[in-house]
Amino acid sequence: MMKPLFIVLAILLLAASAMAQDWSVEVRPTTIIYKDSEIKGGTGAEVRAGMDNIYLYGSHNPLQIYGAWMDIKGVGIGGKFKLAEGFNAWLQVGYYDPSSRSDWPWEGIYFRQCQYLAPTYAPASFDNYRVDFSPNYGAEAGLDFTKQIYGGLSLGISAGYRILKLDEMNYGWDNGGSPGITGWQMGEQRDFGGYIVSGIIKYEL
Repeated sequence: MMKPLFIVLAILLLAASAMAQDWSVEVRPTTIIYKDSEIKGGTGAEVRAGMDNIYLYGSHNPLQIYGAWMDIKGVGIGGKFKLAEGFNAWLQVGYYDPSSRSDWPWEGIYFRQCQYLAPTYAPASFDNYRVDFSPNYGAEAGLDFTKQIYGGLSLGISAGYRILKLDEMNYGWDNGGSPGITGWQMGEQRDFGGYIVSGIIKYEL
């Protein structure tokens, strides 16, 4: 359902931009410092396209959790508000989809299992582990500073904050068994919010 919605928004936005003849494209190298200390952010990117005060965006953020790398990809719509020359505030809302993987290292997930069960007993490790994350809506807000360099080209920096929580399911089972029946499973909501630091390369057409 999300893809048709954003396709319609993209068509409307690009049509309005073409009529106004006042639109821009931005590329933002991005790093997120996550609120959860067990999540380590890598260097990702965000692309924005739209008019001065409204835009569509797509983002890709790699991160490390349980000793393994995964990605969160987002698409959404945002708005900008001019505060002063070169300074803008922005707010965006989107849909964030975490990648899945099958080769999770067992040590990190076993540590999570111990955190969950240790008050009752010391659990034995399983032969197999898996982690699943569900997509969800999230929001981001921040401040930009940009300076025109030449023609329509501007460079700048940005600082913001992401609000995002994803449902997480952890599974553990031995060979010959199955998750949740002969093994262990735990569900929780994980906070993937954090501080966003970005560079800005902007080109106005």
